[in-house]
Amino acid sequence: MPLKLYNIFVLKNSLIIIALSALLLTGCFGPTGPALDGKVSGNTYSTSDFELTLPQDWEVTDDFSTNYPENTIVAVSNHVKESNFVANVNVTYEMKEGGIELSNYASNLLDLHRSTLSNFKEISRENLPITVHGNSATSILNVFEGSHKSDSPLLRFYQTYGYKGDVIYTITGTHSISDERFAKEKVENTVRSFEIK
Repeated sequence: MPLKLYNIFVLKNSLIIIALSALLLTGCFGPTGPALDGKVSGNTYSTSDFELTLPQDWEVTDDFSTNYPENTIVAVSNHVKESNFVANVNVTYEMKEGGIELSNYASNLLDLHRSTLSNFKEISRENLPITVHGNSATSILNVFEGSHKSDSPLLRFYQTYGYKGDVIYTITGTHSISDERFAKEKVENTVRSFEIK
């Protein structure tokens, strides 16, 4: 590639990256961005936007390893490792200007998991009653299985969704199939406890 064309290519890509970074920062810290003001009180993790009930003996972390998505707000995990995988629940966010139908969002995210997880199997999909601004509402609870690699442990996922303003929150609970009797109830109950303030 001639030097002039290469420089234009690099400049154009640099401008795109800068523009995307500015948009992401605006979304994260603007008035309609996600609530990053969470705190634990007893068995409850709460921000100004959402709340969930935690297992009593689980640990809350904001120091995320590479196993967690960049847009993670909070993660709680079982500090007792019963298998090769530590059961956990995390809340992530995505900016969706103008909102989106939760059923469409849930379907799109499930399709993404179907294409990225090995041994994917959809277990169930149900309408999940949740509290939104103190009122009864309905979300989707997707339950599915899969593994990150073909030779890694088979995991069970519980995933539900809610939004406030332009922010859509996804709560995902995960446990290894091999420690199902230890973690299933705690993971599922935490995901089901999710509510939007």
